[in-house]
Amino acid sequence: MTSGYSKVRPERKASASPIATIIGPKMFRWRTRERARPGVMPRRDARFSNLFDTSTPADIVYLDEAREADERNAALMFKRLREMDVPEVIAGIVAEHWAGERNAGERGRPWAYYTAMLRQMWDEARHAMLGQALMESRGIDWTALPINVTFSWKLARCCSPLERHVLLYAIELSLMPRDRGKPYEHRVAAESGDRLSMLFHDYDWADEVLHVEIARRCLKPELPGGLTEARRQADALWERIAAALARDPMPLDGRTDAVRDWWPRFAREVLGRDVEPVRDTDVKDWRPLD
Repeated sequence: MTSGYSKVRPERKASASPIATIIGPKMFRWRTRERARPGVMPRRDARFSNLFDTSTPADIVYLDEAREADERNAALMFKRLREMDVPEVIAGIVAEHWAGERNAGERGRPWAYYTAMLRQMWDEARHAMLGQALMESRGIDWTALPINVTFSWKLARCCSPLERHVLLYAIELSLMPRDRGKPYEHRVAAESGDRLSMLFHDYDWADEVLHVEIARRCLKPELPGGLTEARRQADALWERIAAALARDPMPLDGRTDAVRDWWPRFAREVLGRDVEPVRDTDVKDWRPLD
């Protein structure tokens, strides 16, 4: 058994499974010889547009304490909705690990690994739904917003499953400090007077603490240097992704001045007033919080 994982019940051999008994061992062996090739590039349905919008104004606004708490809370609403890119990343990690083990005929990771990772995937999908609920409670048409796939797209394009997990861990670790991480986000929601947002960010904070622990259980055994190695790798991975995108950019989608179009309009709809402009931003400059 792989070191560091919880003990799980040993899997039965294929020849002893109920399926093999019904369809016959010859057919079972033939079916399992087909190689699994999961598609991990993100795909969205027709409700979504501007999938490759590169602006990141919400990431600037929510940390800007010169702005009113309700405006920073509006930025957090959008950040929760945009979080649907995280379950896209986790789904790819899980699918590619499983496919690699299956194709190699290996027993691979224990069931405890997959249950923990899928728990995190569900949590992250729920966070996006909390953002959707916050939007709908204000009468906001969230489908008109540029809920991009740039994060999940570039990780799927440029990184191995293990490297994607390293980057997720680095991000979640960066969200723990009280002055800028999840405690800060909860405080912003409370100061804004939005009780629903305060409740949802309480859930979000608790989940992210759990996700750091899931990384300790599921990622640490994958790295010879443990989680210290993960923290060292993360910066180099961001640089490698940036270099790869400089050579082969993401698809064009929308105008480069998107921040001047959608953010003021969204803030006005949520707050009922105009807000100060946000400087131009680009996703290529984004990094986890220090």
